Amino acid sequence: MTKDKNTVNFVLDLVLDNPTLNKIQAMTALSATVMRMEMEAAANLFLRHSLAQAGKLLGEQGLSQKQVAAGNYPPGAFAREWDRSDGEPLRVDREPGNRISWMASLLPYMGQQNLFNRINFKQSWRDQDNWIAGNTIVPQFQDPMYPSTTRYLAVGDLPLDFAATHFVGIAGVGLDAARYKRGDPATEHKRGVLGYDGSATLDEVRKGRGLSNTILMIQVRHDDTTGVSPWIAGGGATLRGVPESNSIAPFVLSTDRNGKPISHQNKRGTYVLMTDGSVRFIDQNVSDEVFKAMCTVNGPAPKTFDPAKDPNTPLIPGPNTKIKKPVTKEPPVKAEPPVKKDPGKDPPIDKKQNPAPEKKEKSIVRHLGDGRIHDKEAGFSIVFPQGWQRNLNPQGARMGAFGAGKPPLAPDLKVIVAKHEGGSAKKLAQDTKLVSQIFKEWKALSETALTIDGKDAYALETQISLQGVTVKTLTYWIIGSKGSYCQLVFAAEGSVFDRNRKSFEQTALGVQID
Repeated sequence: MTKDKNTVNFVLDLVLDNPTLNKIQAMTALSATVMRMEMEAAANLFLRHSLAQAGKLLGEQGLSQKQVAAGNYPPGAFAREWDRSDGEPLRVDREPGNRISWMASLLPYMGQQNLFNRINFKQSWRDQDNWIAGNTIVPQFQDPMYPSTTRYLAVGDLPLDFAATHFVGIAGVGLDAARYKRGDPATEHKRGVLGYDGSATLDEVRKGRGLSNTILMIQVRHDDTTGVSPWIAGGGATLRGVPESNSIAPFVLSTDRNGKPISHQNKRGTYVLMTDGSVRFIDQNVSDEVFKAMCTVNGPAPKTFDPAKDPNTPLIPGPNTKIKKPVTKEPPVKAEPPVKKDPGKDPPIDKKQNPAPEKKEKSIVRHLGDGRIHDKEAGFSIVFPQGWQRNLNPQGARMGAFGAGKPPLAPDLKVIVAKHEGGSAKKLAQDTKLVSQIFKEWKALSETALTIDGKDAYALETQISLQGVTVKTLTYWIIGSKGSYCQLVFAAEGSVFDRNRKSFEQTALGVQID
């Protein structure tokens, strides 16, 4: 087993002709699969939408600890705090690159007040007073799909690595946009939300481009010379302008930790976080005019500028966003004239009133009358808790759903159907508990043997702590027919889990096996 600062890797070198070792290998593979699901569930709680919401709250409420009034954004880098008795600060100390990043102001809105309190704003981010804070990973600043080598960065000859950010603020159009002066007519039309000389107010953004049309942060690629950087570092590390031409090109994301291209619906591009707290994907084929308009508060924009309708700037719904179907009005039905009856003849057959029987297509997954969803191929049916939404992309599971809650803290359900080599539901659960021998952050809390729909079943409640966040899961194994089993995995952040636990149990007990 090998460990670095952020990942745990294990390697098994087994002799496959030994039945006992074969069994251990199979159980370990199952354990790793369950662990990966729990890790993904934890990561999903802290994806882009959490960071976007923090940016929204920052603009609305400001940061009283640093004298940033409500309705204002902080400066692109915080000014060094000096005692007059120390004399005037050196010019090099006043440079943005030697100050604390504006991203520190997001911490209180992501449950990181203690980390914020550790930062010494009188010193440079490189100073040893800020090493502990700078070495701390903030999950919301990172994309869990990036290679593990992008979690930390070496900085010069300092004796420790600094935690990275995969997102940066947008200063406007032009590589020196962060230095544009407020009110300068030569550059006012090119300024973004953030700047060293002072940032825009929420009212300016609202009256200018509009909150839903203005970018606050953008995700950067990890394998570029200007890619990921320390989140605590001021200057160009965490605040950047976009080029005048081919402006999206430096931000098009490359590959994930598995070497596969990062894309959205098979399109390359990047993700941006808007000032209204929403998230959008920017296609690499977006026009320069549209993208530059989204990066500025005022200034020129195409006549047809509307990110909400542009196919190159789609909105990314939050984990529990309900997607409303468009309401279409049916055309009025013209009344048919009455048919005159001939006493001696049968009336003609009206095909509209007597249509031919419809040919019903065979459905693998369908809704039943009581709200139950039936998966005929997998051999089970389920009723989701009230208010839950079906997840159409359940990340490798057979079926998924998510419940109500403030993004991204919505409870999550994944349903897995798999083959097994015989044995009880309890045996499947016991095999899963091998995870605790590999990952020390994981532990079992409770377990119960029961029957569901007359079938052998077992429930296991577990907990994992990941980067300061506790995620609980409640997993049910239900032995089905034909050598298969149905596995339900409910996951949520600790307090959210506790509030929803009863509905988890009711959902599991309502599963029916064909």
